[in-house]
Amino acid sequence: MSHPTNSDNLHESKAGMGSLLDLGLNRRRFLKATTAVAATAGLGTLLAACEDDSDDDDDAAAAVDTDDATDDDVVADDATDDEEDAPADDAADDDAPAADGEGGVLIRAESNDAENLDPHRRRTAYAGYVIQEMCQTVVELNPDLEYDPILLESFEVSDDGLVYTMNVREDYYFQDGTQLDAEAIKISHERSVDEESTWPDQFYGATWEVIDDMTVEMTMPEPNAGVIMIMAFNGTSILSPASLEEAGTGDLSEGAVGSGPFKFVEWDINQQVVMERWDEFVDNYSHSDNDGPPKADQLIFRVIPDEQTQIAALETGEINILDLPSQQVSNFEDDDNYELFRNEQGTIIAFLSPVIPEGGDDFVAPFDELNVRRAVAQAVNVDEIIEGVLAGLAVRNRSTLPTGNPGYTDQFQEDMGYDFDPDEAMALLDEAGWEMGDDGVRERDGERLSILMRSVSETTLGRIAQLIQNQLQQIGFEIEYEGQERALFYEGIRSGEAELVLMDYNWGEADIVWWMGNDTTLPAGVYGEMNEEFQEVATEGWLPTDPAERAELYYQASQIMVEDVACIPLYTPVSVTAVRSEVRDFKLGGQGRMVYTDAYVEED
Repeated sequence: MSHPTNSDNLHESKAGMGSLLDLGLNRRRFLKATTAVAATAGLGTLLAACEDDSDDDDDAAAAVDTDDATDDDVVADDATDDEEDAPADDAADDDAPAADGEGGVLIRAESNDAENLDPHRRRTAYAGYVIQEMCQTVVELNPDLEYDPILLESFEVSDDGLVYTMNVREDYYFQDGTQLDAEAIKISHERSVDEESTWPDQFYGATWEVIDDMTVEMTMPEPNAGVIMIMAFNGTSILSPASLEEAGTGDLSEGAVGSGPFKFVEWDINQQVVMERWDEFVDNYSHSDNDGPPKADQLIFRVIPDEQTQIAALETGEINILDLPSQQVSNFEDDDNYELFRNEQGTIIAFLSPVIPEGGDDFVAPFDELNVRRAVAQAVNVDEIIEGVLAGLAVRNRSTLPTGNPGYTDQFQEDMGYDFDPDEAMALLDEAGWEMGDDGVRERDGERLSILMRSVSETTLGRIAQLIQNQLQQIGFEIEYEGQERALFYEGIRSGEAELVLMDYNWGEADIVWWMGNDTTLPAGVYGEMNEEFQEVATEGWLPTDPAERAELYYQASQIMVEDVACIPLYTPVSVTAVRSEVRDFKLGGQGRMVYTDAYVEED
C-alpha cells in the first residue's frame, strides 16, 4: 500500500489544516472540552493485523465512522430479527457463577461523580472511566501503544488515505441481545458528532456509508492518520441502535447499552455506579488473558471526594483500588497488603515556554533572542524537580511527545534539547550583552533582566515554579512568580503580561507535536506560523499510515521546536495505583487504563 506523502497531498493537507485554523484553532475548542482523549498510534500496525491470513477472528482489525446525524436519525435496524440466535437479553441476570475461587466485587474510588453515562454527551473523564467498561470502541490501544482490532474482522485504507473500509465481526452482540453490525457503527459514530455531541468536530468532517450488513465505509475530506485515535476514544463508543431508539433525544443517564464486559445495574448519584459481569462478553483485548466474561461479579465506582477518606477506605477494605496521591505513595511501597502499579505511559508533557503574544510574530522580549531562551533551557535542573518536588514520580522528557503516546521511543530523548549547564547558561547571557550587576541581577543598556512567570495556582506546579524561579535567579534573572486560578490563567496566557509560562498539556496522540505549535491556547501556540520548517514537517505527520514514518516526522518536528527553545520540555508524570492484596490478576493496559476483566477478589 502506498502512503499519501507526496508534495501534492501535503499541500492539500495544509489547505485542510487551514480550514481548521479558520475555526479559531485550539484543541479545547476543537474538542469542546478539556478531557483527555484516548491516545493513538499509526494505522500501520492495525492494518498489519487486518492483513493477517490467520483464520482466528481475534487477530483481525478495526475502524470507525461519523456524520452530522441527530438523534432523530437514529433508528433501530433489522438486527433485532436475529434475536433468536443472539444471546438472551437477560443473560447476565442468570447470575452465572464465576470459576472456583473467583468472583467478588472490585471497588474503585474516584473524587468526582459522572455527570451522565452517555458516551457521546459526557464531558468528564470520570464518566468515561465508567462508560468504557460498558461500551466498546472499534479499536483499542494496547500496552505496546499499538491498536488492537475489537469490533472488526478486517480494515482497509485506500491509497489516497481518504476511504476507510471496515468489515464488522460476525456473531457479535450488544448487551440487549441485538446484533452489532455496520449500521450500528454508522449510527453511533454519526451520533458522536451530531449537534448534541460534546465533540462535534472529532472525526474531522468524515462521512459514512453502509455497503452491506457487515461493511461500512468512512470517507475523510482529506488524509489524516490521526483519526485512528478518535476510533479508540470512548466518546465514539458503539451503542445498541435499539437502545438509542428507546432513549429518543434524551441522554443515556440510566446507562448506555454497549458490548462491553460489564452491564449497568444502578447509579446512586454522588455515591456510586454499580455494574455487573456480562456473561456473554467476548474479550478481544490483547491485554487480557481471559477471552470470556470478567471474573469479578461486580465493578463499582465509588465517589469519595476527600483524599484522606479515600486512603482510610483503602486501608479498611471499603474500596480495593485507588489512584494514589503522589505524596501518599511512599506510605504503601513496603506494605505487603497492597500491590502498586506504576503507569509510565503518561500522555502529559509538562513544559516551560516563552510567550508569543496575541497579534505578535515573535517571542516577547527578552526571549526574542535565541541565546536568552537557550540560557533558560540550560539553567533549569529537571532532575532536581523530579526528585525534589515529584518524589521521583515522573519521567524526564526532552521532547514534546509524552512518553505514553504512540510513536514514542527512546529516540525522542536523543539529540534533543539542552543539558543542565548553568555555566553555559551564564556564558550565553554574557554573549547576549546581559552583564551581571552587583545585586545579582543582569542589566543591558540600563534595563534589568526582569521577567514574570505564571502557572496555574496548583500545589505541585507552584512548588516547581518556585524551584525554577530560584534556578533562574542563580544565572542573573530577576523573576517574579504568580499563580492564577485556571480559567484566569488560560484567559491571559498570551496576553504578553507574563514572559514565561509553566504548564502541562494532555493529549494522547502523536500529533501533540503539531498541536504544541498550533494550539492558540498555548503560550507558543502560533509557533507554526513563525517557523515554516516546523510547520511543514509537523503537518506532514498527519498523512502517513505507517507508525514508524509518522514517528520520524514528529521526531524531526519536535527537534526543530525544542532546539529553537519555543518550549522547554520537562517531564511526563508517573501515576501509581494501589490495589489491595486480595485482588488478583489486576493489571494496567495502554496508557495506564485499568484492566478489570482478569481481576477477581480472593476470599479469605
